[in-house]
Amino acid sequence: MSVDATKQELTALLAPHHQEHILRFWDLLNPGERQELAAQVRNINWARISQWGAKAASGGKLDIPFDQLQPAPYQPLRAESPKEITLQKASVAHGETLLRAGKVATFTVAGGQGTRLGYDAPKGTFPVTPIRQKSLFQVFAEGIARFVLDFKEPAVDPELLKRLHLAEMIDNVLAMLQTLHEALQKENSTLASRLFDMDGSVDEINRAAPDILVAYILENPAVNAKDALRLSGIFRKLERVGDHCTNIAEEIIFYLDAKVLKHQGKNNPDQP
Repeated sequence: MSVDATKQELTALLAPHHQEHILRFWDLLNPGERQELAAQVRNINWARISQWGAKAASGGKLDIPFDQLQPAPYQPLRAESPKEITLQKASVAHGETLLRAGKVATFTVAGGQGTRLGYDAPKGTFPVTPIRQKSLFQVFAEGIARFVLDFKEPAVDPELLKRLHLAEMIDNVLAMLQTLHEALQKENSTLASRLFDMDGSVDEINRAAPDILVAYILENPAVNAKDALRLSGIFRKLERVGDHCTNIAEEIIFYLDAKVLKHQGKNNPDQP
């Protein structure tokens, strides 16, 4: 089947369900990528998904086989099995090599929907700057890029990083993410509640960072003060990750409390 015929076939499958946008970048894909995408489109029961969507929108009962659904494969933050530990060590080493070579970069932002902004897309894509209309994602990314481009050698003084407790802050944030994942997976409000104490430690380190940086600059006049102060941006971003974790923890607790109340109402039909 020719490339055009394949695209026409897939369009015919998707059009009745208003999903033609899936083929938006079809012409930019290589033959192998087109073949993989075509197989995925053909293997999905679009009629069934449309039925589920219509029922959900109308408040009808869904026949989704939740007991058959399985989570997608993932690598846990804390490796446990020998296989996971080996893979994690290799991945970290490879990632550090690529980072030092300037070939990759990562950053974390919130990606919820912009419903309360009246914006039908992730709020990170909302244009927040008044003149250039840059999105929140772009502002965060450019801030990190400026830090990397402007930071001069030599590397940051290890003693300063120790005084700032940066490694401890990073470990705390990673532990928050792991605890949050477990709380969500196990539907455990006790685990979710731990996030608030953990966030307190992150906040404490963040609040102390500016004074430590100022003191270090005064003690070391030869240090580029601009470079040292830029480190405060790292602490602010890590603190924001902690805040996002506690926000999600609050949502988990709210959801679980509502679920308990709902079941109590079912078990007590006379309850108003």
